Amino acid sequence: MAYDAETVDMSKIVQGGKKDATVTGLVSQELDPSKNVIFEWRSWDHFSFLDTTVSLTNPQIDLVQGNALALANDGNLLLSSRDLSEITKINLQTGDVIWRLGGKANMFQIVNGQPFAYQHDVRQLPNGDITVFDNQGTTQNPAASLAIEYQINETNKIATQVWSFTHGPAVFATYVGDAQRLSDGNIFLDWGAPFTGTGYVYDTMTEVAPDGHILFDLSFDSPYVSYRAFRFPWQGFPDTQPALASKVDGNGITLGYSWNGATEVAAYRIFGGSSAQSLGLIEEKTRTDFETQSHFANLPQGECYFQVAAVDKNGQEMARSETISTDLGCPPVP
Repeated sequence: MAYDAETVDMSKIVQGGKKDATVTGLVSQELDPSKNVIFEWRSWDHFSFLDTTVSLTNPQIDLVQGNALALANDGNLLLSSRDLSEITKINLQTGDVIWRLGGKANMFQIVNGQPFAYQHDVRQLPNGDITVFDNQGTTQNPAASLAIEYQINETNKIATQVWSFTHGPAVFATYVGDAQRLSDGNIFLDWGAPFTGTGYVYDTMTEVAPDGHILFDLSFDSPYVSYRAFRFPWQGFPDTQPALASKVDGNGITLGYSWNGATEVAAYRIFGGSSAQSLGLIEEKTRTDFETQSHFANLPQGECYFQVAAVDKNGQEMARSETISTDLGCPPVP
């Protein structure tokens, strides 16, 4: 997908149009493995200038602003165009427009919901439903953004809203964002560039259950934003060692330990001894958070060397930390 800027005499199209306006359309291409273009689709051939939501009297006009492409279940193409407030289905063999959902050229009756606006992201689910990340508003007219799922009847041209989610308190994504349906039925949302005005919160990512219950929320510090976010199964095996630190006070010794980036840690084994060469197992503790801690109040006299080992769910040791000394009177660790 590429933006295609052309010089157009807009005075011939709309009153007050500029004679030398820069108008940006959209070109989508499919390439074979040798990078030969085997399919090309141009918005100029299918969309009217009057379909856009932006002013046609500006010197620069982003007519379409395509922002997402997805393969439909039947092998055709779904296109999201922000400045049309439209989802378009395109025949990937002929380039013909099959249908248009939303915007000024809408072909559907939308049931059980309001039309989306300025949306980003479109996907078709295995059951045939379509999800859309609906930005909904503009900075001049803010509105709560939401994720929407439509049941699509392509024959009768009926789009029935069967699910939606709006964050509480509301988030307005001024632009960008996406909504990913996960294999367990949850939706993972990226709120794009959140509005910082009164009445809206600055949120970046949310995972929500089908019943609308928020399972996960993450916020970057303003003004940092995320174009899209995706959640996938992932296994991390760092090439670093687990980290181990200690704090000694009048109540004993507290050890804190973690392994940044490791996803398969189920527990930690803590070893201690009076020398770095004579460490024995003194505790095994289930991993509870990014950092797990152990407190020891009554250690044997002179026991001042410690090491931890990360253990997987099968009880197999994965990696060990460096050995540390918690007593200033102890010699350095060899």
